[in-house]
Amino acid sequence: MSARGARGLIYTIINGKFPFLLLGVVLGIIVFEGLHILFLLFVLPMFGLECDMITVSFFSFKRVNGSWRKGDQPYAPFVRYTFTEKGSTDASASHTRFILCRLLAKAVLSAVVTVLCLPSWGAVLSDPPPDQLSFNPETDWAFFAVFFCIISWFAVIGDVSALISHAGNPKDTLGGYVQKIKTALRNGADITAMDIPPLNELQFPDEPSTADTLAYLYYYSVSLIMRGDEQKLPEPMHKMTDMLRSEDFMANCINSYGLLIYYYSWLETDEEYARKFYDKAGTALATDTGAGSKRALAYYSYAILHDTNKARYYLDKAKKIAAETENRLEPGLIHELEEVLDNELSGELR
Repeated sequence: MSARGARGLIYTIINGKFPFLLLGVVLGIIVFEGLHILFLLFVLPMFGLECDMITVSFFSFKRVNGSWRKGDQPYAPFVRYTFTEKGSTDASASHTRFILCRLLAKAVLSAVVTVLCLPSWGAVLSDPPPDQLSFNPETDWAFFAVFFCIISWFAVIGDVSALISHAGNPKDTLGGYVQKIKTALRNGADITAMDIPPLNELQFPDEPSTADTLAYLYYYSVSLIMRGDEQKLPEPMHKMTDMLRSEDFMANCINSYGLLIYYYSWLETDEEYARKFYDKAGTALATDTGAGSKRALAYYSYAILHDTNKARYYLDKAKKIAAETENRLEPGLIHELEEVLDNELSGELR
């Protein structure tokens, strides 16, 4: 853009047109992301992948048993989605294919946007008439089109960078191990049959993050509970306790808080710790949409608060969520408390 063209752009911003251009860019990004999602839904199956959740601003949709239903994910700016690879437990390879698929979708759409915007480049880069410092309406829209075109290609560059970064990272990371477990569980694997060794038996080139460590300890502990191998539970649970008891609430570790509340309410009864972690995470668990959160609150209500009505309430919610999401971890843990409550009720009726 020449000096006179730059002066025209500055005049346009000062003259009050910039908010409209900004609004146009935001709406354009939303439209671009929407087309991107539609393209992904068409392309993902070619890569052996399947989109299982889409969130567009306040609207959320999830795939359950092959059909789409209204989801309950929280608000997300623009568009967010997750994917699943059927029949695979290799999370690293799945993620690489997903980035390639997303890159293809964005590159195709960006190429289309670029072709459509070709007439606009000349209008934006040329000088305005000497007696007119502001852009005319045609040039204003041309500026928006070119700006949006540039943004779309930055999105492509971002995916290229993500692909290079993913390829350059060692596969043997704790975060990668956690993703492998999550992918396997989404694809129907039985956690009791999975190889999840103690954390101290795993070696990684880099120090794992706190979130990855807690996530791994969570799945390892759940596998012990599901296998009935509870004599090994104190070590991982106490490590989780040491990592979280002095920290402020960490929203990305909500599963760990729920497991700790369940553990100290039911398996190693410690009211002080149960209340401590409930004070940190109880509100978040109550609003969380996971079955495990409601199950943890059910055990806490029964064992610590001695409130069977509240325990039944949270247990029913946990059962409903577990059934809707085909959760394979929760039914056994839910059934244990349900049996206790049913026995108490039948004893009262005698």
